[in-house]
Amino acid sequence: MSGKVGAYRSEESRPIRAPPAGVGIALARFREKIDAWAPYADLIRVFDKGDIDPDDDTVDRDAFLLYKKLPNKGREGHSWASYICANYERLPEYVIFTQAAPWDLLGEDFDTPEEMFDVVEAMPDNETAFTPFDPNLFHVTDDWDKIDWEDPKQSVWMTAKQLRMVDRADVTPGDYWRYVLGVDPPPKIRASHGGTFCVRREAIQRWPKDVYERIKGAFEKANSLNPEIGFFQERMWSAMFDPKNNWLDEEGEPLEQE
Repeated sequence: MSGKVGAYRSEESRPIRAPPAGVGIALARFREKIDAWAPYADLIRVFDKGDIDPDDDTVDRDAFLLYKKLPNKGREGHSWASYICANYERLPEYVIFTQAAPWDLLGEDFDTPEEMFDVVEAMPDNETAFTPFDPNLFHVTDDWDKIDWEDPKQSVWMTAKQLRMVDRADVTPGDYWRYVLGVDPPPKIRASHGGTFCVRREAIQRWPKDVYERIKGAFEKANSLNPEIGFFQERMWSAMFDPKNNWLDEEGEPLEQE
């Protein structure tokens, strides 16, 4: 038997608990170890943009529902759009979109996949359409014109290192929103930082598949490791999936939905 960790390969790799019913996982990997996710490999589609040699990996890649290499371009948004386009007609009831090691992002309450599962299991009872797991990751924004990324208020969205590497878009966030969704943006949105979240199937399917194809195509056209549209899209997921709570008026209150 291989020494690599695979799905249910040994008692050591068995899940600590059963995963929530109806959940699927899209996982964006660069060079992180993903041993913690291995017990749930049969639920996970991995999108690998790193350069770890398969022979040096610590998991059995064949154990995963999908293990797909992608070019290192487009940030998580490209991976998430790729997942949705490929699975739009067969989405699980809940989808966790996560970085391979989101623990620093999610804060002290999250150190394992199982703690993320606890949040997902509460979603049916509280009728949640979208959660970033940590509500502190929500930020109200109204940046629809060209963004000054050097403004200190933008530091939560883009680090100094990312700023040095970013490939600027020839469109504004408002232009990008209109291109993707075909409607004008609201005055403000409640945006989620970090690209890690869980969403219901019907929240994804509230938009037709061609919306996600436009997102994917925009990343492919940008053809960049660190495109500015990746930061635009990061802000949009929460508003796309839960307009009831995340489309806001000028006062920052939820808009009345038609």
